[in-house]
Amino acid sequence: MRKASLGFLLLIFISSCAIPYYILFGITKPKSESISEQLIYLKKNNIQVNEDVFKINHTYYDSLNFDKFKLDSIPTVESISPVQVRVYDNLGNLVSGWEVCFGKIEHFFPLTSPPDSLVTFKSRYCNNSLKLENDLSLINLTSDQRINLNRRIENSDYIFIVLWEKSLGIFSKKTLKHINKYIENHAEKKKMLFLKLNTSN
Repeated sequence: MRKASLGFLLLIFISSCAIPYYILFGITKPKSESISEQLIYLKKNNIQVNEDVFKINHTYYDSLNFDKFKLDSIPTVESISPVQVRVYDNLGNLVSGWEVCFGKIEHFFPLTSPPDSLVTFKSRYCNNSLKLENDLSLINLTSDQRINLNRRIENSDYIFIVLWEKSLGIFSKKTLKHINKYIENHAEKKKMLFLKLNTSN
């Protein structure tokens, strides 16, 4: 069921975003990616790695299609994107967001432009009702991990969550690199927490 759902999401992702030559972009057959595999991939691509690498709780994987978790507020199946960025303040409110069908990640500067101005296709808008607490429920955390993460959130100005998979090739890589560079460039101005949430299942 989960693998079928992931395959369906990938099909929608490719077709709705007009990406017919997905092999060219390094997209491969979806498979479960362990934390150790993720760490190797992230370090290889010079992405910061602290205590912020997580896997989605497989129980909630299909929930990404629910309004409670969906970034794109347009309620159509075409709006699903397995590569996303969600930015929250430390009170848990959505500040900005991006997904593949919103346009190029290089044009995404979440702390300098209102969310809707970043959307290439004007029919698409961020779901401003999203809450950080909902996204955290998607992550497998022990009670100690949750306490530690909550403490780090409280000490941050903004929390970036990137939903990604290695199997999604250049789309994941470019997104991770862009956000990593953005955070590094603004580190002196704001405290930003960078959570990497792998959605492979």
